[in-house]
Amino acid sequence: MDMIAYTVYRVDPLTNKTEAVGKVVERRMGERHNNAAGMLKLAQKLYGMSSIDSHMIIIREDYSLRDL
Repeated sequence: MDMIAYTVYRVDPLTNKTEAVGKVVERRMGERHNNAAGMLKLAQKLYGMSSIDSHMIIIREDYSLRDL
């Protein structure tokens, strides 16, 4: 089974800097519609503590921030 890991970043709205806060892992057996949006919702549920934390992004681990 292929699992895709995503690194979760919190974006500071004042300085626009990113900080890694954790990881989420896609464990579904097959591709489903809008996987990235579902993983972002999961990341916000797991790592978000306030409305400030709504500024989150996820990036597949085989990519880097400069690739975006």
